[in-house]
Order: sequence, then structure tokens, then C-alpha cells
Amino acid sequence: MLTTPPASATREWKTHPASSWAYTDLRAPQSSLTGTDAPVGAWRDAEGKYHVSKAYFTFDLTPFRNATVFTAQVHTSESAVTDCTKPRATELWHTPVAEHPTFANQPKELSRQRPLLVEEPCPASRVPWDVTDVVKQALADGKPKVTLALRMAQEKQWDLAYGRRYRNMWMTFQYNHAPGTPASLEVSRRPCGAEPVFMPNTETFLKADVRDPDGQHGLSGKFTVWDVATPDQRHEITSSTSGFYYAATFAPLELLVDGRTLEWNVRSWDGDAESAVSTSCRITLDYTRPHAGPTVTSPDYPENGGAPGTGGGNVPGRFTFSANGVEDVVGFWYDGKYVAADRPGGSATVSYTPGGEGPRRLDVHSVDRAGNPSPITSYLFYVRNTAPVVRWSPSIRVLGVPVEYTFSPAVPGVVEYTYKFNDGPETTVQADASGVAKAVLTTRREPNTLVVWARTADGTTTGTYRSTFWFDNGGEPTVTSAEYPEWESGGGVGVPGTFHFTPAMPGVVSYDVSFYGEPWTTIAAAPDGTGTFTFTPDRADWYELYVRSTTANGVVSDERYYVFSVAG
Repeated sequence: MLTTPPASATREWKTHPASSWAYTDLRAPQSSLTGTDAPVGAWRDAEGKYHVSKAYFTFDLTPFRNATVFTAQVHTSESAVTDCTKPRATELWHTPVAEHPTFANQPKELSRQRPLLVEEPCPASRVPWDVTDVVKQALADGKPKVTLALRMAQEKQWDLAYGRRYRNMWMTFQYNHAPGTPASLEVSRRPCGAEPVFMPNTETFLKADVRDPDGQHGLSGKFTVWDVATPDQRHEITSSTSGFYYAATFAPLELLVDGRTLEWNVRSWDGDAESAVSTSCRITLDYTRPHAGPTVTSPDYPENGGAPGTGGGNVPGRFTFSANGVEDVVGFWYDGKYVAADRPGGSATVSYTPGGEGPRRLDVHSVDRAGNPSPITSYLFYVRNTAPVVRWSPSIRVLGVPVEYTFSPAVPGVVEYTYKFNDGPETTVQADASGVAKAVLTTRREPNTLVVWARTADGTTTGTYRSTFWFDNGGEPTVTSAEYPEWESGGGVGVPGTFHFTPAMPGVVSYDVSFYGEPWTTIAAAPDGTGTFTFTPDRADWYELYVRSTTANGVVSDERYYVFSVAG
């Protein structure tokens, strides 16, 4: 059974003013009058003329036409009182709807309404009456409006001492609309429809959207579940709202048996009223996985093909997946994508582009109507390398020094190349008759990325060459000396030795020279980048010479470590 919340859990309160009001006057018997406030009883105007008035307030009930009204009150406030020592003799009467009453044609007063306690001083800011019965009856009779007349008691209405003035009247309702029928039924995020929802496991959750004109708070959902084979044996699950929907865990668990078909529906309860029952949703429980993985074939990329392979890294191929005899297979998963079969137990053909060259593997598994996965089928094939061949000159790439790159084709028919260097734009260069193109690029940062692909005359895009590299500082320079060979003894004390330096990178303009532990000495390089350093030893010993080169762009090479011995 549903747990019933307190009766007021979802009841709404609403206060709204009279939709229209008017007062009558003995001195204007054919007129329906309005103003800033309404005189009630006897009163005199500024010229001392005598008047007698009643006030009529009409309320629109259409917002509550389909609601249950529990209480209804009206209240007004006194703007002026002739004599506060006189007891309040104002009465409220129900009349037929009268939006334009006159003194000569006063609507019939049907029933007097019960006044509520007024605890405020005179003039009072709140003078209330209970009009619950009048409002309930009007709604039951299908009436869109109700009129209430404010008048002085019969024996006091001609007495000037009892006259009072009132402002507009307000009505306060406590009401409730029956909740709307739950809709948009789901089973574990699968929408219900004309066909059963197939479920692969016992982790089954029921969900339905909440509809309530009074808001979605304080509601309960009553789920009813039964086996279609035994519809008289029904089970109930109660759930409160979660935002704008109900959610319930399937129960009882003994119903969750492989192959069984269940049905369920839901209705709302707000503590005062219950909605209509939703449409029903069927669930077929299927816990059996497909016993075999799918078959995979491709005319473009044959299975277990060896080098050089077919297609290319950016060349799509046709792949066909078949259910392999499993009749309830409805689709296939491959490379993170899903494709539906052409029929249960059927097949699907997709266009798949391999992600690179060389040996590749495509894993595919099928799924049945419940989403149960089959074993994985691994399809092995070989993709031909169609990426351009890229070479550069000089072979040493130095920061700030232009380098010429040569793009050569790996497949016939190449007419152009497109490359992207670091954050630069994609740039297209035309190939010559042999399919070769060139581009000059300059390394200006660390690291560097070069991406190149080609296009053939028939519009086919080849595989992509990708390279990330750091600039080359050229390595250490070469050091030679006839007088003092490396790792040997030569020369002697006072015998000058000449050391020749040959650069390992282009653009060298100077060399730094230092013996172990001493400051660096800089010498200029010759125009061809070579250098010469003369040293005369003053003692017979082993010497450790360090040499490094520097380019015009400020690139410093690795240090060359050269050891020799002075004879004697």
C-alpha cells in the first residue's frame, strides 16, 4: 500500500483579489459605482447629503475548476469608520453573480457568510469571513464566478453611526489538484514502447516522469508489477519523487528470471488524490549472452594479409559484420561505435578507416536485444604505408637556420602535398612530374612538429607522416693536433702545438677553449667555420682540453673533451 503523507503535504494556498467590484447608492439608484474604496451602510457626502450603500465583490473561480477546495476565506480592510464606539454590524452575503449591481436592482441575497474573529483595533486592517461552502458549491455546479455582497445589518443600514468604508476584498484558497498521470516510462534508461524492453541483468530500475499541476513536491508513486503469465498476482513498490520523476528498484527479486516477461504501470498519490494509472510497460528478461562472436570480412583489407598490405592509413575500407548464426543479434560494436544489423540475426556493412599503417586489428562484438555482448572477434589485417617520405638538408636542424625538406611519394600518382609545421597553417605545395615537392622551414622553438600528407590525381589522400623533434645543437666539434695527438705523448715543454677545430653544425662563428679548471677563451672561426688554437706547454704533464662552438644565432654545441700528454 502507499504510505499516505499528511493531508496538507501537497495542498496549495493561493490568495487573489476580486476580479471586479462595485457599490450601489440610494442617491443613484440606477448606477453601479466604483472608487478608491467602497462605502457600506449610511453616510453623508461633503455637501451633507444622505446616502445608503452596499458593496459587491466578484471572484473568478476558473483556476480552481478541476481542484478540490478545502477552505476558502475572504478578507478586506476598513479605510474609514464613522464611530468606533459602535459595534461592527457589517455582514457578508452570497448573491447571484452581479458585476454591475444597482440600488434599484439589487441581486437577491442568498446566504449570510460566517464572520471570523477580528482581533485588530478600529479601523481594522483585516476583517475576514469563511466562504468555504459557497465556493465548494459554486465549483460543484460548474460556475466560473461567485459574488459576495458586503452590507450593513438590516436594522443598522440606515443609521449613520454604523457606516464604514472598505477597500478591495481578497479571497484565500487552500486547494489541491489531482496529480497528472505519470508519463515517459523507462526501464534502466530504456524508453518503453509498443514492444517489450529487453533487459540483460537484474539491475533493473523503473522510472516515470511526474506531472502535477500543483508542483512535484510531496508526491508518491505507486508502481504495480506482475508476471504476464499470472496477472492476478501483483506486487507494489512505492517511491517518492526525485525532482521531476519517480524511480524505483525492481522488486520482488524472485520475479527476475531469465526468459520471463513482466509488465508494470504507475500512478501518483499526493495525500489527497490519486492520478489515473499510466500506460503499461513490458519487460522481457534476457540474461543469455550470444554464444558466438560475429564474423568479419572485408574486400578492401583481407584478413591476415601481410606486407606491403592494401589500402592506406587514411583510406577507408568496407567491413561486413554478420551475426554468425545468433538469431537475436541486433547490432555490432566496433572501434567505439555501434551499428544496427539489417534485421535480427542479420549483418551490417560499415566504412572504416584504419588509424595507421602496418599490422592492424579491429575488435568487433555483437549485442542481442537486451544488450548482452558476444565474445570479441579480432580481425587482423595489414595496411599499406602510403605516407610521404620526408628528408631534409642539411641533416642537422639548428635553431633559426632554414632547412630544405623534400617530400617524396610512397604511391604513384601524387600531385600535391599538404604540410603543417608547428602552429602554422596547412600549406599545400605542388609536386613535380616525378611526384616530389620541396619546402623550406625554420626551427624557431622546442619541440617542433611536422605533419605531411599527399593527394593523388584521383583525389585519394595518402597516409600521414608525423614527426616531433628538437633542434640539433650539432654535437661537439672535431679536434686534431699533429704535435699533441689525442691520448698520446708528444711535443715537449716549450714546444708550440697547433690544434685544429672542425664544426659539427653550420654557421659556426667562434670557439670557446678551456683547460681543465681555467676560464673559457674565445677565438674567432674562419669563414668556413673552422678554427685554430696554438698552445705552448710550460710543463711535462697530462692536459685536458675542452672545446665548444657557437653559431651566429647563438646556438652552443656540446663540449669536446680532448686529452693529451707533453713529453719529458
